[in-house]
Amino acid sequence: MDKNRQDMMNEFGDLIKKNIMDHLSVTVDRDADISVSRIIKNNDTMLTALSIREPDLNISPNIYIDGYFEDYTNGRDISDICDEIAAIYMAHRLPEIKGFDISDITDYETVKDRLVTKIVNTKLNSQFLENIPHKEFGDLSVIAQIRLDENMDMSASITVRDDILDRWNVTFDEVIDTANDNDISLTSPRLIPMDRVIESMRLSYDIDQDEFLPDKDEALIPMYVLSTQDKINGAKLLNRQDIMDEIADFMQGDFIALPSSIHEAIIIPADKSTYDVNELSAMVKSINSEVLSKSDVLSDHAYIYSKDSRSLFFEKDGNKIQMKFTKQSTDHKRSKGIKERLNRAQIKKDTQIIDNDRNKTGQRSVSRD
Repeated sequence: MDKNRQDMMNEFGDLIKKNIMDHLSVTVDRDADISVSRIIKNNDTMLTALSIREPDLNISPNIYIDGYFEDYTNGRDISDICDEIAAIYMAHRLPEIKGFDISDITDYETVKDRLVTKIVNTKLNSQFLENIPHKEFGDLSVIAQIRLDENMDMSASITVRDDILDRWNVTFDEVIDTANDNDISLTSPRLIPMDRVIESMRLSYDIDQDEFLPDKDEALIPMYVLSTQDKINGAKLLNRQDIMDEIADFMQGDFIALPSSIHEAIIIPADKSTYDVNELSAMVKSINSEVLSKSDVLSDHAYIYSKDSRSLFFEKDGNKIQMKFTKQSTDHKRSKGIKERLNRAQIKKDTQIIDNDRNKTGQRSVSRD
């Protein structure tokens, strides 16, 4: 953002700060501290966040106002903007996180059952990863998050940073191992036929698939979407060798994984693809630059999983680069174990929104960092 535009954004932020309290419910503490700050998000995306911190609440939402700034410069009335921001704040303002005290974040034993993983692009997150412990996974990095609540619109989580890890007095390897173990039960992986995904988008309904894998003959086209049940940060499943093995068994051979975003990957049986890997990578790169928002981009190239060698790799400058899983599987008979864990999973939806990784309003989003 150039200096003139940044100055205009600063003025807009000041205008919101000056007017927002008049649009909030009378139940909001009038002594609340209202601030505007710049926050680094995924892929080093810089967003402007409004924070309303009430003295008696243990946590406060960040509401990203970049989209509202665009509306304002296009003539939208500031009062109308403040009404919408106030409504968002009230919708996500809770006096406490049910079953979780935010002060317990420094107690590893209290939060370890809430740990999950997320994968991000290493090169695109040079700033974001500076104070965040991570493990390399090829050209990607695996980070840990404390999951508080997730639904179709919001991702409620706190990213584990260096200062949090220091307080826990455990190794990051232990944190990642625990998060990997939680990923199946807390986020429930799904492999959905692409034709069902397209139909659900066209008819606006949620796909109800109880098991990880679909029925063998269900797909009309040989293409699938790999994600979590809540469709948030689902591309992290590429880091699970057990999941990759099960998909390879289902496909009865090698497959190609296209990282369509940080939230999902498109899976294609290698013997069904009419394009070579370089052509598919070019397609991914084109979609990343022309369709996806910067913060949703994962990678610019296709990945290949070999059933025989049980390895995931990508091609760069004519060389095969193998990915090293942080969640490896020594047992090739995992299907029953994954199904049992999915059946036991009880996802609780009654906690407060902390960090929004995916929402339907783009940059008009709520976050708690």
